[in-house]
Amino acid sequence: MQNTFIFVGLVLAFWVFYKLYQIINPFGRKIMDESISTIIRRGDLKQSITGTVVFFILVSMLLFIYIWTKVFFRVYLINRKDFGEYIYYFYPQQVIFGLPALFMGIMTSVICVDFLIRIFFKKYYFEICDYLKIYGGLSTQRTRTLDVTFAVASIGIIVHLAFFTNCYAVFKNDVIVANSLVSFKEKTYNYSQIEKILVSTHDRTSSGKEYEKYLVILVFDDGKEIATNDFGYRFLKNDIQDFIDFVSDKSEKEPIVKRNVKDLKSLK
Repeated sequence: MQNTFIFVGLVLAFWVFYKLYQIINPFGRKIMDESISTIIRRGDLKQSITGTVVFFILVSMLLFIYIWTKVFFRVYLINRKDFGEYIYYFYPQQVIFGLPALFMGIMTSVICVDFLIRIFFKKYYFEICDYLKIYGGLSTQRTRTLDVTFAVASIGIIVHLAFFTNCYAVFKNDVIVANSLVSFKEKTYNYSQIEKILVSTHDRTSSGKEYEKYLVILVFDDGKEIATNDFGYRFLKNDIQDFIDFVSDKSEKEPIVKRNVKDLKSLK
C-alpha cells in the first residue's frame, strides 16, 4: 500500500503546483480582468506562431506522457511485494499506467506550453490562449471548467492506480497467491482448485484484422478468475506456452483452446 500513498501524494502535489501556477499573473490584474470580447479583438494570430505552438503541444504532450508512465511504473516497483521463490509472477506492466499518464501528460503539457508562450510569444499570449480555447490564459477564473475536469480526473487516476498497483498473481510450486483487480484482499489457491484453463490464440484490431495474441484465463472453483491481460501482458505462443503447460500439469486439467477471445465467453 505504500506505493498507493505515493501515487496519491504525486497527484495531489501536481494539483497544488497547478493551482500555484494559476496564481502567477505576469500581465497584471487589469489586463487579466478584461472581457473576452476585448481580448479577441487584439488581432489575428500569425499562422507561423500557431504552427509553432501546436508543435510544442504535440511534442511536449508525447514527452510528458512517456515520462509520467515511467514515473508511475517506477513508483509501483518501489514497494512490490517480495514473494520469495516462485515459478511465474504476473504484475502490472507499464501499459497499465498509460491511461493516468495520458491525462497527467496533457495537463503538464498545457502548463509547459503556457509557460513557453509567456516567455517567447508574450505579445501574442491572449490570441494563442483564444486559439487553445483557454480564454484569458491559465491565470484567470475562466479556467474553472479545466479545474473541475482536472479534479474529477485526479480522483479517477487515484482509483485506477489504487486498483492496478495492488493486483498480482504469483505461481509457486505448490500454491497460487493472487490479488484481483476488484479486491484488496490477497487469496491463496491450490492448483487443484483450478476448474478451467481457457486459452485464446488471436485477437482482432478495431478494423477487424486478426493478429496473434495469446490470452490465458484461469477459472477457480469459487468463481474467481485470473487473466493474463489484466496485467497488460501481450504474449505470443513461444512466450506463454511453458506457462500453459506448467499450470496444466499442476492442475491436471487440459487447456481449452479457442482462436478468438469472444469464443471463451460461453465457456466461463
